[in-house]
Amino acid sequence: MSYILTKNKKIIKEYNFEYDFLNNFKEYININYYYDIYNTLSDNNIKNIYNYIYIKWYLIKNKLNLEEPILKKKDIYDKNKFNYIIKEFIKNDISLAIFVINSTLRYI
Repeated sequence: MSYILTKNKKIIKEYNFEYDFLNNFKEYININYYYDIYNTLSDNNIKNIYNYIYIKWYLIKNKLNLEEPILKKKDIYDKNKFNYIIKEFIKNDISLAIFVINSTLRYI
């Protein structure tokens, strides 16, 4: 674990977890930028982001009458579980990847 200094001179912890849920899209977007953002977040923040993504997806899915993909309500207790569940949700769908990124940025 290391520490980084943000723009407003606030020191935060940086966690070095190896995310891979966006790896299929590295030719389209700078995935390391987003992984760096996720690595500045605590496990509790990751859990809250997952809950936010889940609520947003539930609302969209119901409004558009979508059957798939399904994002289940889960207890996220660490970054590994978050990475796994989001990777299974996105698979190779770039629109779902953008949805997850956008939801994360809106939340933070």
